[in-house]
Amino acid sequence: MLSEREYFSRLKSIYGGLLTPRQRQVLELYLDRDLSLAEIGEILRISRQGVHDLLKRSMNTLGELEEKLSFLKKLEAIKNRVFQFMASTWDLEKENWKKVKEFFDV
Repeated sequence: MLSEREYFSRLKSIYGGLLTPRQRQVLELYLDRDLSLAEIGEILRISRQGVHDLLKRSMNTLGELEEKLSFLKKLEAIKNRVFQFMASTWDLEKENWKKVKEFFDV
């Protein structure tokens, strides 16, 4: 199961283009650069509470998009089917499995 941070990071990679530039920026600073709310506030010149509110709205938007469109859920289902197919059909060497997993960012 994905951690909350990983889940929203994946949602950002899928739906990030649908967010405002400010939402993308706060998510990048929080999820990708692992900055605290206070550090993000300093960079964006807003209060820690302002960062919290913006971050919460951005994550809610990503969650709503996934709820409506289910791209991440569908991608995970496809990935699982590919792995099942490969495991049942081919006798892959460890190196090939590693390449497949890297491709799907597992």
